[in-house]
Amino acid sequence: MRQVIFGLKKFFSLSHNEFHAACLLMFIIITINICHYFIGFSKPSDADIALFSQQVASFEALQKLYADSVQEKNNNRYTQYNDTLKNQNKKQPKKLEYEIIKVELNSCDSTDVLGIPLFGSKRAGMLIEYRDKLGGFYKLEQMKEVFVLQDFDIDFIEKYFYINKTKIVKIPINTASYAEMVKHPYLDAYLCKQIIKYREKNGNIKDLEELKKATNAYQELIDKLSHYVLFE
Repeated sequence: MRQVIFGLKKFFSLSHNEFHAACLLMFIIITINICHYFIGFSKPSDADIALFSQQVASFEALQKLYADSVQEKNNNRYTQYNDTLKNQNKKQPKKLEYEIIKVELNSCDSTDVLGIPLFGSKRAGMLIEYRDKLGGFYKLEQMKEVFVLQDFDIDFIEKYFYINKTKIVKIPINTASYAEMVKHPYLDAYLCKQIIKYREKNGNIKDLEELKKATNAYQELIDKLSHYVLFE
């Protein structure tokens, strides 16, 4: 044994003091291991395990009791909140119903139109200007002939406007001058000249068929003009 120790001293090239310190450290380690082996930690008895299990069960029971109490409190708060909302709703007056007042398109002014959703001063002004050039509208779809109103849905237009056809101002086709006729959106310069030329040669135009003959206009245009011309 002694030879082994001195062999280790020589192998690790330890000084005298380092050797004694290493021996002391080895002695302490060996002593601790022996004590741990013979003494060790005492194994818990069955009684200790049963007591520990009982304490855990009691703790879990208290936790469940606390959780149930919190849940019940929350449920009571939720019920009270719903009851409060119901009472508030009962106290609040019902929202008033209102009726949309439609605007008569052939007699309104821009101020009347400004009260309608999506209508600013520009759209209202252009609508009234076009209406005056026409002499009035005979159907609501004509509003879409105004450039800034082309995207308006017909259901929207019908919701806020209606037409009184008796308000339409008509053109006396046999006495109107070129300047008076050419202002109308449906009568261009060519048609006006044709009408005047026909009148000078054949006299008054008696009806729509003769107007079509005088102007060579297509039937759709004649149908539109039927709402705006007078044959005197």
